[in-house]
Amino acid sequence: MPYDSELNQARYLGSIKNTTLFTPNLSSMLDLNYVSDKTYFSTLGNALSFANYNFLRSFANVNYVGQGVAFSTLLDNYQSINEATSDDVLPYRKLPQINLNLNHAFKFMPLYTAMENEYVFFQHSSLNRRGINIKPSGQRLNIKPSVSVPLQTAGSFFTPKISLQHTQYFLNSAEEQPRTLDTTISRTLPIFSADSGLFLEREFDLDNTSFLHTLEPRLFYLYVPYTNQQNIPVFDSAQYDFQYNSMFRENSFSGTDRIQAANQITTALTSRLVDNKEGLERLRLSVGRFFIFVIEMSLCNTVLDCCG
Repeated sequence: MPYDSELNQARYLGSIKNTTLFTPNLSSMLDLNYVSDKTYFSTLGNALSFANYNFLRSFANVNYVGQGVAFSTLLDNYQSINEATSDDVLPYRKLPQINLNLNHAFKFMPLYTAMENEYVFFQHSSLNRRGINIKPSGQRLNIKPSVSVPLQTAGSFFTPKISLQHTQYFLNSAEEQPRTLDTTISRTLPIFSADSGLFLEREFDLDNTSFLHTLEPRLFYLYVPYTNQQNIPVFDSAQYDFQYNSMFRENSFSGTDRIQAANQITTALTSRLVDNKEGLERLRLSVGRFFIFVIEMSLCNTVLDCCG
């Protein structure tokens, strides 16, 4: 719209989307979006589909996946498109985020090694009424090597795994915060888990149809020592919604700003009914429960503060 007589300005929506496959291993994606003002969607609507009407995301990434190597780099930005949503609640910009994940499985023995590496530069423009930045920004480096021993037979598996997660922060404090706050923060935590299960099956006929019925008990143990994380900012961490599979996660938080403390065991049982002729799963029932043995706690304002 070249001219809106009510707002006395031009109004527009621009969007560029591109996906490129350079090689079977190398690809890129571009999704750039921008609107002229916050009320564009509420007053004019749009012919494109955007899932979120609080902010508009733009990003560009390059991904490489090879044998034992996965590399990705991402540029991420957000624009507020809701009058009721202030700029200070927008997600942090990632300029850039770089991930390098390495893994190797040994053929002569059941041993699997992996290393997750991440570097992110978080930026945010959140100003108060006096024009002062109220949110910290900075860089985060996360390194997580791990070793697991996957023992498996036709009807059972047992996988002990040990990891060491080190996270380093280089922060630029918000102007409203005291200058005495630490600008260099580190956290190192060992993580131990053991996943085990059985696979029991039998065949039976029902109404002239052959079915495969399974019983799959599973036992998962997780230990992560407690550490106080109140001095670490929350850039991109949030607690996952609770689902069945979340009982087998090593961390109940997304991102790496928060790591849960855990000394717990999960018991679960899954039963499936598979049509032998069609090869389709006709029914699946899963139930599980986890038991917390020992959790160290301290007084915190929110769950994200201490993760106890």
